Order: sequence, then structure tokens, then C-alpha cells
Amino acid sequence: MNNEFEIVIIGAGPAGSSAALRIAQRDPDLARKILVLEKANFPRAKLCAGGVTTHADNLLARLGARVDVPSFPIHAIQFRYKNSSAVLRWKNIFRVVRREEFDTALARVAIVIGADGANSIARKKIGLERWDRKSRLMEILTPVDSARAFEFENHTAVFDFTPIAHGVQGYYWDFPSVKQNVPTMNRGIFDARVYPHAPRADLKREFENALAQRAVELDDVHLMGHPERWYDPRAKHSAPRVLLAGDAAGTEPLLGEGISHAIHFGILAADAALDALRRENFSFANYERRIAWSRLGLHLRAKKIVAQVVFAAHGEWFYRWGFELLRILFANVNGESQSAT
Repeated sequence: MNNEFEIVIIGAGPAGSSAALRIAQRDPDLARKILVLEKANFPRAKLCAGGVTTHADNLLARLGARVDVPSFPIHAIQFRYKNSSAVLRWKNIFRVVRREEFDTALARVAIVIGADGANSIARKKIGLERWDRKSRLMEILTPVDSARAFEFENHTAVFDFTPIAHGVQGYYWDFPSVKQNVPTMNRGIFDARVYPHAPRADLKREFENALAQRAVELDDVHLMGHPERWYDPRAKHSAPRVLLAGDAAGTEPLLGEGISHAIHFGILAADAALDALRRENFSFANYERRIAWSRLGLHLRAKKIVAQVVFAAHGEWFYRWGFELLRILFANVNGESQSAT
């Protein structure tokens, strides 16, 4: 590689694209000296439930980026555990996109930092790979009659924590979405593995059971699976001249929401790279601390603590009482949100 580039960004997903946008925003001249590497051609498949929160959209607005792709607005989240449920209602709490469309649009806005995902090659090359900080996910897409589907009619995303009772450290989800303007249900199961030495649940069997309750046969659909790295503030996310961001550095193990965190990671990594160029010091010795005590780091750390509480081996009483408390809490929040509108 010649020396005309000063910053190389590996991965053109939300973290990499956001890093490029941030650098171009702060130093337009330096933008010409950025090389973005992406192993796949856009649009490329990306397994993800596709929830874009208002925080993610606000971060993109700060970068001057408008990512206008088909999406389905969510105005309510239903949390379930067996026969218990609690519903949080909040208009436009997030929107569901198809990641291949979202990532393509964002990369085109950005331009055409290891940000190369949970299976980061950059992380492996600098010796930071850890097997015990990866979650497991499975996902399918199914066509639906949106006029008859509860989730579409009520703009509701469902998080069903019933699989906890069978050893899954996570939940099953139903997200209404659109793919090429066709109503499509994004269904999946998430196992955080925040307790990596606990017995591994049979994730495929639990997924099959959850789908059977929804009259979906796993054999009739295309099953996709992928890992997801969760953020650990004690881990290294840098080496001399190398920064990790996005899924390569980690997301949160409670719900596994990664898009807003990837965008925020990209901004922080870009700021660290610009600071290193200004100081001519590329050790990045303080990068982990800067991330850990940023708003992003505090948020990720807090959700890890909650995940450790929720996914510990509690008795049935814990989840029954927990959902009762959620119902009480959400009743107050729902009332406030309705009065605000």
C-alpha cells in the first residue's frame, strides 16, 4: 500500500461509515486521505433485527447524514415471559430497517479504525480475540399478512423472554419490517452468553419451539445465524496505530442492540484518530478509558450489569415479580407519553 492514506478504516458498516463521516466533518482535507476497506460488495447481507433507535438517528443527524430507506415505525414494545407481559408505549420508539439497505445508504453518504464486525480480522491480527465474549443469534424472515398481524396493526415489537426458563440467556423476538416494500416479519432468538461457562442451551430447538407457537415451521424457511461480541470495559480495544469500533469492540448483552452503539463508536474512534494525528502519538494508550467513561461506555456497562441480573439462574418467582413491576412502571410511563402527545 502506498503512503497517500493517513487513516485506513476496515469495514464500511455503521461504525466505519460513521468514523469516515466524523473525520470528514471535522477535517474535510483529511477526508481525501482515508481508505475504507470492505470485503463485500454493497448491498451485502447483514443478519440483524434492524432496530434503529431515535438515538441512532440523532447521532446521524449530528454527522449531517440522512439515511432514508424503507422502515417500519415502532410505537410499542411488548415484553413477555410465559403468560406474563408488559407493554411500553412510546411513539416512534424505534424503526425497523433491513440492514443491507441501511448499510448501503449510509456507506454512500459517508464516502466512496477496525470496524469489521464481531468476527473482526483486525482484532485477531493484534491478538485480542476472546471466545467467551460472544453472543449467539439465529434469525429468519417470514412473509405475513400485515392486515391480520398484531405486530403490524399495533406497530409493536415483541421481546419474549420465555426461553430463559430453558437455559437461554436472552429472548425470542418478533419485529415487523418491510423488505423491498413487502411486509415481512423478522423473527429471531438471542443468547447473550453473559455467563459463558453456564451450560449452552440448544438454541435451534428453543427457536423451533418458539416458532411452532406462532405456526411457523423452521424447515420451511431459510435459517441464518451469526455471533455478536459484547463490550467488556476490561478488554483491550486498541494497539499501537490500531483502534477497534462497532461490533469489533462490542455491543451490549441485554438486548443486543448494536446500530446506535456502532455509530457512536465510529464517532469516538474518529475523534481518537484525529487527536493522534494532531499529537503525532499513535499509542492510543488511553482509548479504553475514554470509551469506558464516555456516554456510550457508561450505557454499555450499565446494560451489561442489568443483563447479568436478568440472565442469572433465578427462580420462577424472579421473573413473575419482575414483569409485575414492569407493568406498574410502564403504566406510569405510558400515561406520561400519552399526555405529552
